[in-house]
Order: sequence, then C-alpha cells, then structure tokens
Amino acid sequence: MWLFPSILISEPMERSIVKNTAWLFSGQVIGRALRAIVVIYAARVLGAASWGIFSYVISLAAAFTVLSDVGVSALLVREGSRNPSSRGKFLSTSLVVKLVVLAVLALFAVFFGGAIVRIPEAAALIPIVVLIFCFDSLRDLVSALARSLNRMDIEAKGQVITNASIVAFCFIALFFSPTAEGMASGYVAGTLIGLLSVLYPLRREFSGIFSRFDKGIVKTILLSAWPFGLVSLMGVVMINTDVLVLGISGSSVDVGLYSAAQKPVQLLYLVPALLAAAFFPNMAEAVKDREKFNSLFRKGIKAVCLFAFPVALGGAVLAEPIVSLVYGAEYVASVYSFLILCLTCIFVFPSVFMTNAIFAEGKRGVFAPFALIGILGNILLDIALIPRFGIAGCALATLAVQSALFCYGLFALQGVVHRPLSGLWRIVLSSFFMASAALGLHILGVNVVLTIALSAVFYFASLIVLREPAVKEVLGILKRTKVPTSGVEV
Repeated sequence: MWLFPSILISEPMERSIVKNTAWLFSGQVIGRALRAIVVIYAARVLGAASWGIFSYVISLAAAFTVLSDVGVSALLVREGSRNPSSRGKFLSTSLVVKLVVLAVLALFAVFFGGAIVRIPEAAALIPIVVLIFCFDSLRDLVSALARSLNRMDIEAKGQVITNASIVAFCFIALFFSPTAEGMASGYVAGTLIGLLSVLYPLRREFSGIFSRFDKGIVKTILLSAWPFGLVSLMGVVMINTDVLVLGISGSSVDVGLYSAAQKPVQLLYLVPALLAAAFFPNMAEAVKDREKFNSLFRKGIKAVCLFAFPVALGGAVLAEPIVSLVYGAEYVASVYSFLILCLTCIFVFPSVFMTNAIFAEGKRGVFAPFALIGILGNILLDIALIPRFGIAGCALATLAVQSALFCYGLFALQGVVHRPLSGLWRIVLSSFFMASAALGLHILGVNVVLTIALSAVFYFASLIVLREPAVKEVLGILKRTKVPTSGVEV
C-alpha cells in the first residue's frame, strides 16, 4: 500500500515527497545533533548567566532574520513551484527586496539596538547580531530557491555544513575565550560558511541575477508575501518574546534557565516544519485538484501527529530526568518550563502544517488575525504571568496562545479541508499508553535513556496492536525507498 494512493496522488509525486522529507530530515537531524553538542557544552561552560546573554543575542538575531524576510522566501517556493518560467524573475526581485530590508534593519540595529536591549553585555554584541541575521536571512532565500527547484538535498547539505561549522568555530572560540562574546563570534563564522555552502551549488542560478529584476512585480511580491511573513514573524515572536521579555523584567540567569528548557523543544518543532516544507511544493502544485490536495493534507497531518502526541506526553512525564541528564543540577529550576513547553507540541505540530496548507490555498485574509492572536497574545500573557510565575509563566503563555492558534487554524480550514483531524484516535490512545509506561519505569528508577527507548517501543507496539494504518504505510515506503542521491555540482 502506498502512503499516497495512486488514485489521488501520482507515484512520482509520492517519491518526490519522500525524497524531500528524507533530505530535509537528514540535514536537520544531523545538523541539529551537531549543534546540540556545542549547546550543551556551552551551557555548562558558560553557566546560566553568560549562557543567558548568548541566548538573548541569538533571539535578537532570529527576530531580525524573520523581519528581514517579510515572506518573500515562502513566496519564491510557491511561485517557483507553480511557474518555473518565472522563477528567475521572482528570484532576482526577491533578492533586491531582501537586500533593501536587510540594509534598513541593519542600520536600525546598529543605531537603536543599544537603547532597546536592557542587558549591557548583550547590547555590546549588537554588531555580531547584525552579521548573524544578514547571513542567515540570505541563506534562507537561497534555500527557498533550492526548494522551488525540488532540490532539498542542497538545503540538507547546507544545514549539515552550517551546523558543523558553528560547532567547530564555537568550540575553538570557547577554548580561547569562554564568554558569550566568544561563543557569538564562533556562531557568526559558522553562519557565513553555511551561506556559502548553499550558494555555491546554485551559483549558475545567480548569474546575471540583477538583470532579471522586474520592478513591476515588487508590489505583487510584497502584497502576496506579507501574510506568510506575518505568520513567520508570529512564530519567531512567540519563540523569542519570552526570552526578550525576561531580559527586560528578569535577569540573565532567568534567561539562561528558560532558554535551556526551550532549546530541546525548539528542536522538536523542526519535525512539523520539515514535513510541511517537504509537502509544500506538491500542495502548491495540487491546489486546483481538491481531492489530491485533501489527500496530501490528511496524510501530512497524520504524519506530524504520529510524533506530536508521544513527544508531548513523554516529554512532560520525563521532564525532570531529561533536564538533569542534559544540563545538570544547575538547571533543575527549568523543569516546569520544559514540562509545559513539551505539551505545546500537541498544538504546534498540526498548526504548522495547517498554516502551510492555508498559504498554499492562497487564503490571505486568514493570516492577519492569526498573527495578531500569536503576537499580542504571547506578549500580553508574558507581561501578566512572568511576575507571578517566573520562567514557568513564559511557558504557560506559550501553551495558552498555541492552543488558541490551533483552534483558530481549524476554523480557518473550513471549506479547505474536510474533517482535517479525522482518524487520529489510535495515535492519541497509544500515546497515553506510552506515557503511562514511561511514568511507571521512571517511578521504578529505570535509567532515563532506557526509559525513553522502551517507551518508544511500547508506543509503536501499541500502534500495531490497534492496527494504525500509518505504521504499515510508513514501513512499506521505507522498504521501497532508496537513500536519495544528488547530481549537484559542488
């Protein structure tokens, strides 16, 4: 049985999705695994205070990166997939738009960043923030070009090279200068190497790039891209507002503790993001075929929920031993934040896929209220909850807003996808069985790594006993799918 029945979805389309997913997952998993090594090492070496300063700087860079994109990368993927003949024109014009926005944001950060940032040590690192978000933003645009070409292998290799370079340079920097500034300097070098790693294989696409600039479509790009840019801004605001508000109202230690809880969960958020990215070009192409579009969506949402529920419940049950294992006793105060953030996966995973489907459909009017709920809701709840609950208040704010966004996303899907969450009961039930088993093993004193492994086995065994169709379908694809190879010139 094919994961995507041939009646609705062609075999080449299925192979394309599987290949894209394989490349994106391999690139992100390997890359993030490499970065996790230096993150854990740096958190221990720098201590909560210095680690908090570095986390604050990276949060600023991430916020500026999304602001600089204004949705043009997502638009390039959509239009490049739908209209290959116009890809060069959209690439050239998008690049010019992005360079102008980068220049404006860089000047703003240099001249006004110091007045906004309340932590003096972080304010001194504003020039490094500018370099990081410029390199990352340009890499995002080049990666978007690769996706529009269905060349996720380029993006995957770029992710591995980027993160490997960050690890190498950060380790070197920490050896000579175990400070937040040293760590940030190593990060800059790694992001530059990452930009070059995705730019080089696509260098021919950039030949005579500015000659294809079309000022007539600048307005079209901005009008079409702003909804997705707004949602991307909402995502980065919700991820980084907690850290930024803590930096204003709390201390660098609070920022360090919350960042420690947040980092593993942010890594988990990559699962739906990668699956959605792998599906997106095909969904954009199939938008005029309602049956095919619906089939793609249902299969994708079930795939993300296969991960969402066990990760959320298992992470919540094992929060204390996981934090202690990863960071040590110094970060035990972040356990409750980690527990609450794990529960957000139940809402974040399907929401990511839903927003991609809505964007592919072209329903622009949905995004403004969606982003408004996320941005204002998170900021207001942070302000209200942090004074009373501390860093756990940040996590509670995120959980409340993500659940609201999930409900709004279901409402927005009316008329786009019929019964978007049907057929998930086996996954939910198996996840509760798994969480119960994990709790029992933890009470018995079983090692946390062994507990996680045994719980995962129990989860998949429960799915098989309950005859969850997705398990058989995924196993069938794995048997038929070869490791993707690339003919890219490097």
